[in-house]
Amino acid sequence: PPSRSPYDRLRRLRRSWGALLTQALHDDGASRLARSILLGDRAAVARDSEQAFRATGTTHVLVASGMNVMLLAGVLAWTFSRLGAPRPAVRTALLVLTVAYAVVAGAESPIVRAAVVLAAWILAEAVGRPADPLNLLGLAALLLLALDPDSLMDPAFQLSFAAVASLVLLTPALLGRRMSRDEEPSVRERLLEGSRRILAANAAAWIGTAPLVLFHFGTLAPVALAANLIVAPLVWLVLTSALALLAWQALPVATPAPLAFAVALPARALEAFVRACAEVPGGCLSLPKPSSWGVLAWYSCIAAGAAVSRRKGRWWLAAGMALGAAALSG
Repeated sequence: PPSRSPYDRLRRLRRSWGALLTQALHDDGASRLARSILLGDRAAVARDSEQAFRATGTTHVLVASGMNVMLLAGVLAWTFSRLGAPRPAVRTALLVLTVAYAVVAGAESPIVRAAVVLAAWILAEAVGRPADPLNLLGLAALLLLALDPDSLMDPAFQLSFAAVASLVLLTPALLGRRMSRDEEPSVRERLLEGSRRILAANAAAWIGTAPLVLFHFGTLAPVALAANLIVAPLVWLVLTSALALLAWQALPVATPAPLAFAVALPARALEAFVRACAEVPGGCLSLPKPSSWGVLAWYSCIAAGAAVSRRKGRWWLAAGMALGAAALSG
């Protein structure tokens, strides 16, 4: 007989959501990509499409990740605040729904990490304690390793935590110190600052994950630095429209064609863009795999460079990266 445990029920819910997306879209390629992004169903993506994502360093979008959790939490928090729900009820709902979604989406390392970090942040806010990003990240790592110590050697685990740690540590170092201003910044200045932060975060994530990708797969994708700037907003469009499409399925009315089109269009654009990037000459390089000691030396050097650069400027981060690259290639 079918199992009635909560975990198995959530897995069946995942399959039913995937079937709803396939039925509503009437587009095999778009529905496969939407199922992978929203539900973490990476097996749904065609093999040639997955190879294109791998060659461009964008395979992280094919699994449910922290972006999904943050988006879900933001939508729920906004909805509850509009309904006038009390703060404790909002926190409880966010905790329950975040954990449930993490299980439905496959409970892979990236989304479990994000769910644990969000849950710890909510609890810290509830008791009035500061929530340090690195402490929250360490808590998530300890919890995952306590449940499965072997996950430490899993590339998905390593890449997930390396990416977030790099965002926390390297993004401020890449941005550098800013002069304090008394007057209100203009719209142009805000746009420039936002663009600068996006570029710094993208570079930080690539710097933090490229050595591990090279170590595990023997490839280095410089094209990912540019590709992720376009891939990220397209993934956000697929994710939000697919969530809206699933929510509409709960209503006793037919799914409007524009809503299905809002999922299919960015999904098609995403796949076409990634395939085009995969054809860029030199976009993905096959290089000798470094030693584990070389990878450790890389992270030690850039961590030291980032720490010193907070006081003495970004050139120290550049020096740390140069030393790390020498250790990685040696």
